[in-house]
Amino acid sequence: MKAFERKLIPAAAGALLAVFGVAALADEDPALTSSVEAGIANVSRDNQRFGQYSGLNDKGAYLLLDAYINRRYDDTGTWLRFTGRNLGLDSRELRFEHNRQGNWGYFIDFSQTPRHDPYTVTTRLTGIGTANQTILGSATMQEYRLKTERKAWTFGFDKSLLPGLGLQVRFRNEDKEGSRLFGQGTFGSFRFLTDPIDYNTKQLEATLNYSTPRLQLSGGYYGTWFRNSNLALNIGGSIAGFTPAALPPGNDSHQVNLALAYRFTSAIRGNFKFARARATQDDAFPVAPLAGLPSNLQARVDTTLLQAGLTARATPNLTLRADLRYHDRDDKTPVLVYYPSQAAGASTNAGVNEPRSIRTTSGKLEASYRLPMGLRLTGGVDYEEKKRNSPPVRAVDFREKTDETTLRAELRRSMSETLTGALGVLHGRRRGSDWLPMVAFNGTATSAAIAPLHLIDRDRDTLRLTLDWMPLERLQLGFRVDGSRDKYTGRGINAFDIGPKKGTGTNFSLDAAYAFSEGVSGTAWYQRNENRYDQTMCQTNAADVCTNSAANPVWGSSLKNISDTWGLGLRAKVSARLELRADFTDADVRDELGTSLISPAGSTTVTPLPNINTRVTTFKLAGDYALSRQSTLRLFYVYDRYRTDDWTWANWNYTTATDGGTTVRESPNQKVNFIGVSYRYRFQ
Repeated sequence: MKAFERKLIPAAAGALLAVFGVAALADEDPALTSSVEAGIANVSRDNQRFGQYSGLNDKGAYLLLDAYINRRYDDTGTWLRFTGRNLGLDSRELRFEHNRQGNWGYFIDFSQTPRHDPYTVTTRLTGIGTANQTILGSATMQEYRLKTERKAWTFGFDKSLLPGLGLQVRFRNEDKEGSRLFGQGTFGSFRFLTDPIDYNTKQLEATLNYSTPRLQLSGGYYGTWFRNSNLALNIGGSIAGFTPAALPPGNDSHQVNLALAYRFTSAIRGNFKFARARATQDDAFPVAPLAGLPSNLQARVDTTLLQAGLTARATPNLTLRADLRYHDRDDKTPVLVYYPSQAAGASTNAGVNEPRSIRTTSGKLEASYRLPMGLRLTGGVDYEEKKRNSPPVRAVDFREKTDETTLRAELRRSMSETLTGALGVLHGRRRGSDWLPMVAFNGTATSAAIAPLHLIDRDRDTLRLTLDWMPLERLQLGFRVDGSRDKYTGRGINAFDIGPKKGTGTNFSLDAAYAFSEGVSGTAWYQRNENRYDQTMCQTNAADVCTNSAANPVWGSSLKNISDTWGLGLRAKVSARLELRADFTDADVRDELGTSLISPAGSTTVTPLPNINTRVTTFKLAGDYALSRQSTLRLFYVYDRYRTDDWTWANWNYTTATDGGTTVRESPNQKVNFIGVSYRYRFQ
């Protein structure tokens, strides 16, 4: 579901705003034209998905107001522009810019982005939105809909200092406020909380650019500063020893960087990048640490990046490319014992903080050769090595080093003026250093039944086919299919080889565009994504051993995510005054959570989890009628329906005895009609 939300919900919001945003002035020069658009729209009912990122989540009327003001002053050679989008909504954007082309320029930009949580919370928690919250603070259940909102100001300045030399400065200040889901719990006891968000993030970037016909050089500074006004959450009715709860601490980072590209000859070009960064975190701990320990983590991470590349056209038919990249993340945070009580016996917790350092070296070699009959063959090899630090006390098996080599080849051909196709194959192989076993504080080393997925041996094969065909002057077709298969080499734990087995991924897409006439065109497209992951698992005993018995059986899971998405579009210039636009999209996403018993026979049957199905259907219709050369009347309508049977929240209740039975629910069927009218006036 989270992957589905990231892909479809923001895209739907963006498509919605495009319906009534500032229209492109296709028949006029936008550099010389200004426009103002105002209107009113109505949302048919309260919702939590349709207006999640636009603010159109409450039933009722909304003001639509956009503006684009553009002025050129010939006496000074300067431009003055103002852009305002969605000024009547919570997702408003404003931008003011003033510049003299090729000399100087500056801008001020403001954006406001809401995010309404898609779930409704019913709870007895009080203090929501603050750093002091009380579980069971209310005698009765109260209903809440959580929300966060970002407000960002960006200032930019550009100046040409000398011929070929320019300065660019950007500063951004962002405030984020609101509440989001949070909580605490132990086995058998879960308590609902909210994270009181009051963040401030500042970013500063300054860059000097220099260019000549052969050389492009860029160097600069990039810094960030993050501050959280709430460093801890004080919880009344908390689990003993779990209040206050630490919240994200403030941190700073500073980076200097240099990049250059140089053309040695007309056939040889090289590039180089260097960056050095330091990130620190020194906010005080919410509670005083043990005697002798510092008052903050004293965290420090140094990062170094080096990259070099060379491209050469060795012959008229042969092109060569080589790239080398080095990235070192060096965590220099002091390692100290913060919880001595944990550093005893067979515990895999040493009571210390665990720095994470990783050094990545990667390279790429590629050759592309133009063959007869319109063919081009491209082949290459990619290599990546990762080295990690290994803590002396480990809760899982571990590898300090992994390396992956990928071989790839592509054959592309222009079969005719109307048909182009390409076929590519890739084979990747990941291996690593010897496995380091799980180690307890007392030095006992045992092989754990689990290990991080990204460390396990894997072979990956990928096949990719694309076709672009224009059989008729008015018809264009596109086809693409990607298929990949991952095979994991098991750890050899017991006879059943516990761990991941294989993964497969398929992506198929087909799109078409047809011009019915000079003023009427249509589009159609279909896409299917299917991803599958299989693994074998075991319920271990108290000694963390898989005994393959009725009490500790071996079972397998097969996880699938399948999405089918299709759409239709129509653009029609009905007359000299009337234009119509229509779009329909339907996205169906299915998560299959299959489980099955492997061994031994007679063990308790494993009941698979129910599937999760989510579907979003959207229809948009808009029409522009030109009242005059300067004025246009726009009518638009949007139908949006969201359906899901996601059981992950529908059947979840927090512990009644300690929390009061908080529920977090999502409306499984949300249907919204959105209709509006606006008037646009253009002028110069």
